[in-house]
Amino acid sequence: MLLRRATVLTPPSPVYSYLAPVLRTVGITDSAQIAAINGGLSVWNWIASIAGACLVERVGRRPIWLTSTAAMLILWSIFTALNATFAKTGGSAVGGAVIAFIYLFASSYSAAWTPLSQSYTSEILPFSLRAKGMAYFAFAQSVCTW
Repeated sequence: MLLRRATVLTPPSPVYSYLAPVLRTVGITDSAQIAAINGGLSVWNWIASIAGACLVERVGRRPIWLTSTAAMLILWSIFTALNATFAKTGGSAVGGAVIAFIYLFASSYSAAWTPLSQSYTSEILPFSLRAKGMAYFAFAQSVCTW
C-alpha cells in the first residue's frame, strides 16, 4: 500500500518551507517551541480547511477563493513588513506579531486553496475525462510538492 501525503494538513509552501528559519529570525531558537508552533500550525490549517469546505455551499466557491487570495496578498505583505521591522528593532512584540501573521496567512490559504483545488478539478471536467484529469492533477500536485 502506498502512503500519500495528506493534502489537508499541508500548509502553504512559503510558510512551511521557511517556518523554522523565520522563527529563529524572530528569536525563537528552542526546538521544542518551534515544533509546538509547527504542530499548532498544522492543526490550525486543518480547522481552516474544514471551515472553508463547509462554507462552500453557503458562500460559494468564487467568493471564497477571491477573498482568500486577496487576504493572502494583504497578510503576506504585512508579514514581510513585520519581519523587516523586527530585523531593525528586535522588539519581542513585533516577533509575536510575525507568528500571528504566519497563522493568519496559513488559515486564509487553507480555507480556500486546500479544499477547493480538488473539487474544482473534478467539477470543470466532463464525466468522460474526469478520471484522466484527476490523475493528471494528482500527478502534477505530487511532482510540485515533492
